[in-house]
Amino acid sequence: MQVIETMHKDQGEYYRIVVSGHLDDHLKVWFNGMDIQNLPQGTAVITGYIVDQAYLHGLLKQIQELGLPLISLNRS
Repeated sequence: MQVIETMHKDQGEYYRIVVSGHLDDHLKVWFNGMDIQNLPQGTAVITGYIVDQAYLHGLLKQIQELGLPLISLNRS
């Protein structure tokens, strides 16, 4: 399992990803640099800057490997 490094805001687009389930502190290292918020209703919100589509696909693969169902993916 690889660790994804996020980019600074001048190097990519800002994304908001919502998944079903919570991310324990030890799993947050997989999303190095991304902001992660576990919400009371049992979802987690992952936000940050992503440089390109290949990077995004790598991030989504990690979410899949964790077994977290994807609820939404938004680019702003």
